[in-house]
Amino acid sequence: MSRLSRGEYAYAAGSVAALIEDEQRHDVQLSQAATGLPLVSTDFGARHFFRRLEAREPGVHLARIAALDACSCQLLSRTLAPTTRSLLPPGLADTLAAIRRDEGLHVRVKELPQKEVADRMIPAATDDPEMLMRTAPFGRGIYEWIGKSAGFNLMNVKTPVRLEAHGPTMLVFDWEWFGGLPRLKKPVELVYLPEGNHQLVRPWERLVSQQGCVDWFDFWLQSKESTNPAQPDEYLRWRELRKLQEAQDAERARSEQETTVR
Repeated sequence: MSRLSRGEYAYAAGSVAALIEDEQRHDVQLSQAATGLPLVSTDFGARHFFRRLEAREPGVHLARIAALDACSCQLLSRTLAPTTRSLLPPGLADTLAAIRRDEGLHVRVKELPQKEVADRMIPAATDDPEMLMRTAPFGRGIYEWIGKSAGFNLMNVKTPVRLEAHGPTMLVFDWEWFGGLPRLKKPVELVYLPEGNHQLVRPWERLVSQQGCVDWFDFWLQSKESTNPAQPDEYLRWRELRKLQEAQDAERARSEQETTVR
């Protein structure tokens, strides 16, 4: 975890009181924001919800709340992305941005007690890599990144991968795998929907996504190919990917056999 600032340590000293105050304020802010939106209940009941996260061990309780706040940070970050922020009603973006800052601080403060518990319970739901790794990628911290970052462990990928990027931001994140797996001669497919959101709504985008997944699994799990005449190039590409997979499987079988013999 990156070092907390002096102000954050002061915040942590009264973390319980500050947490309650922040969540009560968020409850009011979200309730007010929801009144301007259609078909949204304003009965959030944040305080009652947090009671259901209670545990006998304070560290476990805080870790559960931190996990929830980390998820909130991820959802708010996507909502506040440039492609969606302009669609929000006036003033709502500023309210959500303020809540996002509070929740990010909650995650870091709640990691302070019983860090070993938080290590096991806080999920990879934050968009801040250093917050997730709890260290910077320099000096000794680089070993933590190498051990936990998927991008440094692509050699362990054993199955064909179909990536789907919705918008330029996701394309940047997916490019790590799309650029790395071919270097290891592993099969990978990248589908890019430049105007897509996390939940696709346009009929053509949903068709590409959903039917593409069906065709992909049908090809790899049952060796079936669609009879759609509009897809010949797709299957030509996939047959070449299957050759890579077969070579990978054969190499892995040889290595396992050699290990058994030894």
